[in-house]
Amino acid sequence: MDISTARIDKHATTPHVIFSIPEIIDNIMCLATSSSRAQAARVSQHWSSLSLGYIWRDLPSILPLLDLLSPLVTGFNRWGFSTDIDFQDWDRFEQYARRVRNLRHNDSWPLRGTTAEISDETFSVFASRRREGPILPHLRLIRWAANDPKALLQLLPFATATVTTLDIRCGADAPLACATLFRNLPRRFTVLHTFKFYLLGDNTEWLPSLAKFISLQPNLVDVILPRSFSTSKAVIKALAALPSLRQCSIYTANVYCEPHQNASQFEWEKDEFPLLQRLHLDAPVTTVVEAVKKERREKLRDLIIDVRSAYSSDQLRSLVTGLASFCPNLSVISLYLVPPVPSAQITFGSICPLLQLRLTYLWLTSHAPLPVAESDVAEMGRAWPDMTSLSLCRDPLHSSEGQGVTLQALEALLEQIPMLQMLGVYIAKDAVSVTSGSRDAFVNLRSLDFGTSPAFPKTHMLRVQIYLSRICSEAVVISATRTRRHIELIQTSLSNQNTYMKRGEFWNEVRLGVEMIQDEKAQEKAHLIEEIGQLMKVNADLFGQLEEKQVRQQLTDSHDRM
Repeated sequence: MDISTARIDKHATTPHVIFSIPEIIDNIMCLATSSSRAQAARVSQHWSSLSLGYIWRDLPSILPLLDLLSPLVTGFNRWGFSTDIDFQDWDRFEQYARRVRNLRHNDSWPLRGTTAEISDETFSVFASRRREGPILPHLRLIRWAANDPKALLQLLPFATATVTTLDIRCGADAPLACATLFRNLPRRFTVLHTFKFYLLGDNTEWLPSLAKFISLQPNLVDVILPRSFSTSKAVIKALAALPSLRQCSIYTANVYCEPHQNASQFEWEKDEFPLLQRLHLDAPVTTVVEAVKKERREKLRDLIIDVRSAYSSDQLRSLVTGLASFCPNLSVISLYLVPPVPSAQITFGSICPLLQLRLTYLWLTSHAPLPVAESDVAEMGRAWPDMTSLSLCRDPLHSSEGQGVTLQALEALLEQIPMLQMLGVYIAKDAVSVTSGSRDAFVNLRSLDFGTSPAFPKTHMLRVQIYLSRICSEAVVISATRTRRHIELIQTSLSNQNTYMKRGEFWNEVRLGVEMIQDEKAQEKAHLIEEIGQLMKVNADLFGQLEEKQVRQQLTDSHDRM
């Protein structure tokens, strides 16, 4: 509404005028709580329309919608309608359905404190008696989580051409339900740009239906597929032909089977993936090298590579060289080099070609720690001045106490790359001679993760704490965590659990000690500021007295001259 032409009652008070402006009410409702919006809906018809729009904009389940038609009741752990549905019920339903923009359905969501599944008969009645046209005409996002194949198919009546984001999660192996779902989804979403699909199990009978569905969505920009199956060649070709695709994930092997057993072929031909910027690729080193080296990938910015089969030093070097030569605009790289059998160890020399790239994010995971010398730190600083996140094999599968990053090199690393916000390192255990920090805390650093770094002797803990308190600001979170990949692949023997538990306890004590030292510093600083403030106040009083005396003297001198 144009405020300048709005008809405002001349007898209305200023608050009434202000709260009749839709833009102001809209901003208030955007920040209000659910209970406040419900109260606002009772103020006036104008307020009711705006507040109900926010109340029904995001739904956690389809149950509130079904409850509008007829109050739902439970029986035998199933939801069912308590009365027959008539014409007036659909009128009330449509008044609220048109307000829904985001539907996040979970079949375990409780209604009025009760969790139950929707009975087949209830949903059949709803689907068969609904009026023509889309049920939710203005729907933009669907996030559908189902643990039962039948519940997965209940998504179909709600899928409309206006949906821009489709996120489907199925907690069961349901090949027939998946095939039916993809065959019956709208053949062409007019504005669908994000498609995410998660599925447990390894049955691939539904992959042809998925490939057909993807090929009919020309506006897809972002596609994430489940890791529980190998991306078939038909699906890869359908993805490669999408003209607007900028992000996708491709897995050439079923992660639940032997690494890369029956791996699907991934080929990146000249005219495929024309606008791809982010790629998550699970494939052998040789497959990645062959795909990358076919031509320059100028658009590619973000690359995640999972390697689950053995590789040699030459293959690793060829991979890194190919990335540096054929993907010149890469700024984000994640390399998970963790095949089941230990392969060639990553050295700084093997990743040196990456220094040619202007990286802002680098995440390396391998079987063994990455040895880093002071000269290596200087090279990284020159090559990556804008780096914000760096993880150098912080949780290797096989510990090596003599390798990694020394604590002395840790400070040099932060000095050479001052923009770092997140740093993950594996600390070499032989670096026990720790000196105090030589400079103030690095203000940009926010997270320092020591992964599975070994514990220092207890006699050195205080020195480590003092050292870290000098280089870490109060905003830094110090931790020692393991990635999910490490937890999945490492042997879960009692000895291993005890080892990682002791290491975690040591670094947790280090964190607590650093926080205590920083608290003491903060208190000293606050006390010093308070003392300075008192001194300034005393000086101000003395200065004021002196100034008053000087003014009086000037008046006396002037009077004498007169």
